[in-house]
Amino acid sequence: MQRVAFVKAVLRLSERGKYSKNPSLASTAASCASTLAFVEPDLVLPLVVSQFHTAMDTVSAEFEHLGHSLLVALVVRRPMTALQSGLSS
Repeated sequence: MQRVAFVKAVLRLSERGKYSKNPSLASTAASCASTLAFVEPDLVLPLVVSQFHTAMDTVSAEFEHLGHSLLVALVVRRPMTALQSGLSS
């Protein structure tokens, strides 16, 4: 229970950092999402996938927004594939 609350709190902070104009902070936020996806994949992965789909579907989305969503989706791919491998075993 405490782990879920912690992941939710850190994920909220990470989401804010994802859109930073500072590339270092945006990269750190993406790495944070990746780590959180290993800890609580059921919380993080649906959010990342949803945000990625929203960015792809929005015709008027700025290129920067799409880039941030793509960066997070790519960084989180390892936990996604690890989770999928675990399900198929």
